[in-house]
Amino acid sequence: SLPVRLAGLLPLLYPGRPAELDLSVMWLDAARRGTLIDIGSGSGWLVENMNALGWDAQGLDSDPVAVNNARARGLKFRQGSLASQGFADAAFDAVTLCHSIEHVPDPAAFLRECLRILKPGGQLVLATPNTQSLGHRLFGAAWLHLDVPRHLQLFNRNSMGALIAAAGGIRCRIFSTCRDANGVCVASRAIRRRGKFDMNAPRSFLDRFGARAAQLAEIVLMLVMPFWGEDLVAIVDKPNPDSRS
Repeated sequence: SLPVRLAGLLPLLYPGRPAELDLSVMWLDAARRGTLIDIGSGSGWLVENMNALGWDAQGLDSDPVAVNNARARGLKFRQGSLASQGFADAAFDAVTLCHSIEHVPDPAAFLRECLRILKPGGQLVLATPNTQSLGHRLFGAAWLHLDVPRHLQLFNRNSMGALIAAAGGIRCRIFSTCRDANGVCVASRAIRRRGKFDMNAPRSFLDRFGARAAQLAEIVLMLVMPFWGEDLVAIVDKPNPDSRS
């Protein structure tokens, strides 16, 4: 109906909201459904979202506290590394990694394993900090994501493409988004001023307003510099040999 269609345009009025909604399903076609494994799943928000949309989703995380909390909420969760799970070939229709690949010592081997457990015709989707972003350009060494040793490797469009090719990915699409540019701005400003960022500290109105303004600026600049977004997203399609397309 027309009212529903008009309501669907409302997120466009709020800086960053469309990117946040895309992230809430990891850029997957939510209506497609199927089996999904979210690696580095943390609180399990994506597993919960996708199950609510009819997917058969489960999470994997190395943190026992996160795993126990997710299981207590009725979510299907595994604990440990991806390599230790012993998944069969072509076990999942979708494999997702939201800000996980930057924590991995050998990302090429890791992505090869992700592609092995992905069904032909399935999708591997990952989001990670983007070193070409406006935030990195503005804040330099104070940029939030320069977070050694928690973040082991960071990527841009070219290095991500090379990584996917090294892992055996053939068909992929890489782009950037402005998601969380506001949060990165607040954190990076704090690091520049005080040398650290407390995510639980209260934020002033000026901080919150300035962060949203920075996010809006990033959105506008991305019209001419599309890879200046804060998040880098890669969608890898695993070829289906039975398809003639």
